[in-house]
Amino acid sequence: MSAPSQGEHGRGHERVDVVRKVAIVVVLLVGLVLLHRVVGTPTEAIDPRGLLALGFVVLASYAIGELAEIIKLPHITGYLLAGLVLGPSAAHQLGALLPAGMLPAPFDQGVLNEAVIGQLGVLDTLALPLICLTAGGELDLPQIRKTLKTLASIIGSQVVLLTLTFMGFAWVIGGTFPAIALPAFEGVPTGAVLALGGVLASLAVATS
Repeated sequence: MSAPSQGEHGRGHERVDVVRKVAIVVVLLVGLVLLHRVVGTPTEAIDPRGLLALGFVVLASYAIGELAEIIKLPHITGYLLAGLVLGPSAAHQLGALLPAGMLPAPFDQGVLNEAVIGQLGVLDTLALPLICLTAGGELDLPQIRKTLKTLASIIGSQVVLLTLTFMGFAWVIGGTFPAIALPAFEGVPTGAVLALGGVLASLAVATS
Protein backbone atom coordinates (compact mmCIF):
# COMPACT_ATOMS: atom_id res chain seq x y z
CA MET A 1 0.00 0.00 0.00
CA SER A 2 1.48 3.33 -1.05
CA ALA A 3 1.93 6.13 1.47
CA PRO A 4 -0.28 9.23 1.10
CA SER A 5 1.26 11.86 -1.12
CA GLN A 6 2.34 15.26 0.13
CA GLY A 7 -0.65 16.85 -1.61
CA GLU A 8 -3.05 14.52 0.16
CA HIS A 9 -1.39 15.34 3.48
CA GLY A 10 -1.81 19.07 2.73
CA ARG A 11 -5.48 18.72 1.85
CA GLY A 12 -6.11 16.60 4.92
CA HIS A 13 -4.41 19.15 7.16
CA GLU A 14 -6.44 21.94 5.52
CA ARG A 15 -9.71 20.09 6.16
CA VAL A 16 -8.77 19.54 9.80
CA ASP A 17 -7.86 23.21 10.11
CA VAL A 18 -11.22 24.30 8.68
CA VAL A 19 -13.11 22.00 11.01
CA ARG A 20 -11.14 23.29 13.98
CA LYS A 21 -11.87 26.93 13.14
CA VAL A 22 -15.55 26.27 12.56
CA ALA A 23 -15.67 24.42 15.88
CA ILE A 24 -14.06 27.43 17.60
CA VAL A 25 -16.75 29.73 16.21
CA VAL A 26 -19.53 27.33 17.29
CA VAL A 27 -18.08 27.01 20.79
CA LEU A 28 -17.86 30.79 21.05
CA LEU A 29 -21.48 31.15 19.96
CA VAL A 30 -22.71 28.63 22.53
CA GLY A 31 -20.50 30.11 25.24
CA LEU A 32 -21.79 33.62 24.56
CA VAL A 33 -25.41 32.51 24.87
CA LEU A 34 -24.72 30.71 28.15
CA LEU A 35 -22.70 33.57 29.62
CA HIS A 36 -25.34 36.06 28.55
CA ARG A 37 -27.92 34.12 30.53
CA VAL A 38 -25.66 34.05 33.58
CA VAL A 39 -25.08 37.79 33.43
CA GLY A 40 -28.79 38.48 33.01
CA THR A 41 -30.28 41.95 32.90
CA PRO A 42 -27.85 44.58 34.22
CA THR A 43 -28.86 46.48 37.33
CA GLU A 44 -25.94 48.93 37.27
CA ALA A 45 -25.14 51.87 35.05
CA ILE A 46 -22.36 49.89 33.34
CA ASP A 47 -23.61 46.89 31.41
CA PRO A 48 -21.11 43.99 31.80
CA ARG A 49 -22.51 42.49 28.63
CA GLY A 50 -20.59 45.12 26.69
CA LEU A 51 -17.23 43.67 27.72
CA LEU A 52 -18.61 40.18 27.13
CA ALA A 53 -19.62 41.16 23.61
CA LEU A 54 -16.22 42.76 22.99
CA GLY A 55 -14.34 39.61 24.01
CA PHE A 56 -16.59 37.44 21.88
CA VAL A 57 -16.33 39.68 18.82
CA VAL A 58 -12.52 39.84 19.02
CA LEU A 59 -12.20 36.04 19.17
CA ALA A 60 -14.98 35.25 16.70
CA SER A 61 -13.88 37.82 14.11
CA TYR A 62 -10.32 36.47 14.27
CA ALA A 63 -11.57 32.93 13.60
CA ILE A 64 -13.89 34.12 10.80
CA GLY A 65 -11.01 36.07 9.27
CA GLU A 66 -8.95 32.88 9.23
CA LEU A 67 -11.83 31.05 7.54
CA ALA A 68 -12.04 33.79 4.89
CA GLU A 69 -8.40 33.12 4.01
CA ILE A 70 -9.29 29.53 3.13
CA ILE A 71 -11.55 30.74 0.30
CA LYS A 72 -8.82 33.13 -0.89
CA LEU A 73 -10.27 36.27 0.69
CA PRO A 74 -8.28 38.70 2.83
CA HIS A 75 -8.73 38.59 6.59
CA ILE A 76 -10.35 42.01 6.61
CA THR A 77 -13.21 40.61 4.51
CA GLY A 78 -13.89 38.09 7.27
CA TYR A 79 -13.79 40.86 9.85
CA LEU A 80 -16.30 42.91 7.84
CA LEU A 81 -18.62 39.92 7.45
CA ALA A 82 -18.37 39.21 11.19
CA GLY A 83 -19.34 42.80 11.97
CA LEU A 84 -22.26 42.62 9.56
CA VAL A 85 -23.57 39.34 10.96
CA LEU A 86 -23.04 40.29 14.61
CA GLY A 87 -24.39 43.83 14.29
CA PRO A 88 -27.93 45.04 14.99
CA SER A 89 -28.99 45.27 11.34
CA ALA A 90 -28.74 41.52 10.66
CA ALA A 91 -30.49 40.76 13.95
CA HIS A 92 -33.40 43.04 13.08
CA GLN A 93 -33.72 41.51 9.62
CA LEU A 94 -33.68 37.95 10.99
CA GLY A 95 -36.10 38.91 13.75
CA ALA A 96 -38.60 40.08 11.15
CA LEU A 97 -38.30 36.81 9.21
CA LEU A 98 -38.19 34.26 12.06
CA PRO A 99 -40.88 33.54 14.67
CA ALA A 100 -40.70 35.59 17.85
CA GLY A 101 -38.37 34.16 20.50
CA MET A 102 -36.54 31.87 18.08
CA LEU A 103 -33.27 33.80 18.31
CA PRO A 104 -31.63 33.49 21.75
CA ALA A 105 -30.22 36.52 23.50
CA PRO A 106 -28.07 38.38 22.59
CA PHE A 107 -28.55 37.44 18.94
CA ASP A 108 -32.13 38.68 19.02
CA GLN A 109 -30.84 42.25 19.20
CA GLY A 110 -27.36 41.66 17.81
CA VAL A 111 -24.19 40.95 19.75
CA LEU A 112 -23.08 44.46 18.81
CA ASN A 113 -26.43 46.09 19.46
CA GLU A 114 -26.96 49.82 19.85
CA ALA A 115 -26.38 49.77 23.62
CA VAL A 116 -23.12 47.82 23.32
CA ILE A 117 -21.89 50.05 20.49
CA GLY A 118 -22.57 53.08 22.68
CA GLN A 119 -20.55 51.61 25.56
CA LEU A 120 -17.65 50.72 23.29
CA GLY A 121 -17.58 54.11 21.60
CA VAL A 122 -14.19 54.91 23.14
CA LEU A 123 -12.69 51.95 21.26
CA ASP A 124 -14.13 53.33 18.05
CA THR A 125 -12.35 56.62 18.79
CA LEU A 126 -9.05 54.87 19.51
CA ALA A 127 -9.20 52.42 16.60
CA LEU A 128 -8.13 54.78 13.81
CA PRO A 129 -5.16 56.27 15.72
CA LEU A 130 -3.97 52.76 16.61
CA ILE A 131 -4.27 51.65 12.98
CA CYS A 132 -2.33 54.72 11.85
CA LEU A 133 0.39 54.14 14.46
CA THR A 134 0.71 50.52 13.42
CA ALA A 135 0.87 51.44 9.72
CA GLY A 136 3.43 54.16 10.45
CA GLY A 137 5.59 51.70 12.33
CA GLU A 138 5.70 49.47 9.25
CA LEU A 139 6.90 52.24 6.90
CA ASP A 140 10.39 51.76 5.47
CA LEU A 141 11.97 55.15 4.73
CA PRO A 142 14.57 53.85 2.22
CA GLN A 143 11.81 52.10 0.30
CA ILE A 144 9.68 55.26 0.35
CA ARG A 145 12.59 57.26 -1.11
CA LYS A 146 12.88 54.75 -3.97
CA THR A 147 9.19 55.09 -4.85
CA LEU A 148 8.77 58.78 -3.96
CA LYS A 149 8.13 59.86 -7.56
CA THR A 150 5.49 57.18 -8.04
CA LEU A 151 3.78 58.05 -4.76
CA ALA A 152 3.84 61.77 -5.57
CA SER A 153 2.33 61.19 -9.01
CA ILE A 154 -0.43 58.98 -7.60
CA ILE A 155 -1.30 61.44 -4.84
CA GLY A 156 -1.13 64.42 -7.20
CA SER A 157 -3.36 62.69 -9.75
CA GLN A 158 -5.84 61.81 -7.04
CA VAL A 159 -5.99 65.39 -5.77
CA VAL A 160 -6.48 66.85 -9.25
CA LEU A 161 -9.03 64.24 -10.32
CA LEU A 162 -11.12 64.52 -7.16
CA THR A 163 -11.01 68.30 -7.19
CA LEU A 164 -12.18 68.50 -10.79
CA THR A 165 -14.81 65.80 -10.24
CA PHE A 166 -16.39 67.34 -7.14
CA MET A 167 -16.23 70.90 -8.43
CA GLY A 168 -17.77 69.75 -11.70
CA PHE A 169 -20.48 67.85 -9.87
CA ALA A 170 -21.27 70.90 -7.72
CA TRP A 171 -21.39 73.05 -10.84
CA VAL A 172 -23.81 70.63 -12.55
CA ILE A 173 -26.27 70.46 -9.63
CA GLY A 174 -25.81 74.13 -8.72
CA GLY A 175 -28.26 75.41 -11.30
CA THR A 176 -26.41 74.90 -14.58
CA PHE A 177 -29.00 72.32 -15.62
CA PRO A 178 -32.40 73.26 -14.11
CA ALA A 179 -33.79 69.73 -14.51
CA ILE A 180 -31.35 68.31 -11.96
CA ALA A 181 -30.54 71.44 -9.96
CA LEU A 182 -31.01 71.25 -6.21
CA PRO A 183 -33.39 73.82 -4.71
CA ALA A 184 -30.87 74.61 -1.96
CA PHE A 185 -28.51 76.08 -4.59
CA GLU A 186 -31.09 78.45 -6.02
CA GLY A 187 -29.64 81.95 -6.10
CA VAL A 188 -26.20 80.82 -4.89
CA PRO A 189 -23.35 82.37 -6.94
CA THR A 190 -21.35 80.03 -9.13
CA GLY A 191 -18.18 80.83 -7.20
CA ALA A 192 -19.77 79.72 -3.94
CA VAL A 193 -20.99 76.49 -5.56
CA LEU A 194 -17.50 75.73 -6.86
CA ALA A 195 -16.04 76.54 -3.44
CA LEU A 196 -18.40 73.99 -1.90
CA GLY A 197 -17.22 71.46 -4.46
CA GLY A 198 -13.63 72.23 -3.45
CA VAL A 199 -14.47 71.63 0.21
CA LEU A 200 -16.05 68.28 -0.63
CA ALA A 201 -12.99 67.40 -2.70
CA SER A 202 -10.66 68.18 0.20
CA LEU A 203 -12.73 65.92 2.45
CA ALA A 204 -12.60 63.17 -0.17
CA VAL A 205 -8.80 63.47 -0.47
CA ALA A 206 -8.41 63.23 3.31
CA THR A 207 -10.64 60.15 3.42
CA SER A 208 -9.17 56.87 2.21
